[in-house]
Amino acid sequence: MKKFLFILIFAIYLTPVKIYSNDGVFFMRGNQLIPMFESEISLKKEVLTIERIDDYKFKVKVEYDLFNPGNERTIDVGFEALSPSGDANGTPVNGAHPYIFEFTVNMNDESVPYEVAIVSDSLYYVNGKFISKSAAQVISEMENPNEVDFNYVYHFKAPFKKGSNKIIHTYIFNSSTSTDSHYSLEYVLTAANRWANRQIDDFTLNLKLNQFSDVIINSSFFDNASDWKIKGKGKYVNVGENYLGYLGKDNFRFYSQTGELIFKKINFKPAGELFIYSPPYYAYDHSDEFDYRSGYLPYSIEFYDRLQSAIDNESLEVLKNFPYALRGMKFNNKNVKDFYSQLDWYMPEDGLTPEKIKLTENEQNWIKNLSVKN
Repeated sequence: MKKFLFILIFAIYLTPVKIYSNDGVFFMRGNQLIPMFESEISLKKEVLTIERIDDYKFKVKVEYDLFNPGNERTIDVGFEALSPSGDANGTPVNGAHPYIFEFTVNMNDESVPYEVAIVSDSLYYVNGKFISKSAAQVISEMENPNEVDFNYVYHFKAPFKKGSNKIIHTYIFNSSTSTDSHYSLEYVLTAANRWANRQIDDFTLNLKLNQFSDVIINSSFFDNASDWKIKGKGKYVNVGENYLGYLGKDNFRFYSQTGELIFKKINFKPAGELFIYSPPYYAYDHSDEFDYRSGYLPYSIEFYDRLQSAIDNESLEVLKNFPYALRGMKFNNKNVKDFYSQLDWYMPEDGLTPEKIKLTENEQNWIKNLSVKN
């Protein structure tokens, strides 16, 4: 078998875009599997799944179907990950990225071993070799762990057989946070245009963001929010072109009861990147004592611990119905009905009653402990 050495970038790095201040923790940013010097291998299918598994932790699974029309070849494949910044500590952990966990690669049903190179120059791959530094070396050179000048490349040798090849890549990462967001993440899609076919023939993006998710997605790579499928009960709202500092492309706010959003496209030629932004809870107009006349309640079951009391009995009645409003129950009480009807996320549904709605134990305890603050 004749061997050829190339370098591909196999990266997902996730951080907020530049509009954010340094008041935050920016963990990762990157892109997907792309060829640097390869012009024959085509990307036939990609299934990208991003799943929120904890408050700020996400699991990524990328399934690639690639077609090699030529002879067998072994290719060096690299996963690039930028170092964290902001309030995050960029010191390597066991010689690897401090906020990437459980990194795995499987190719054609075989587990593939990998190595981690710490690099300080974009030209880190020369004549088939990685120009890297040891963890001890970069740690000794660090002046500020929040501002490091090196990045990581997780690399492995990928034996491409003639014909179809499958690569499955998984890992867990910490999402970025800032004063402007509950969490945010970015995935570079346009890199797919560098494969031999200059597109992804069959592309699927699965977002699994937990129950009652509220996220804003810029339409840089899709025409309209109707291109997305919301699994279960949900809706979307166009929040305009200038939201989050994006110009020239609409931003859509998706509310999903199941938290599952699906985007599919045949012959996908991405013209922009995926950017997901979850608004911060504390940015809403509320105080320790909820007042339905001026307050706001977000589309989230993770909000309860922030609000424990109401300013008066009318506000208490509105607040106690919050978990039911999340699920779309209609109300007869005028104050309750008027308050929830003016919220973008409210999706009233005929026939829902308290008896048909199963609240979590946390929600039941929250309602029980609500009170009017003296």
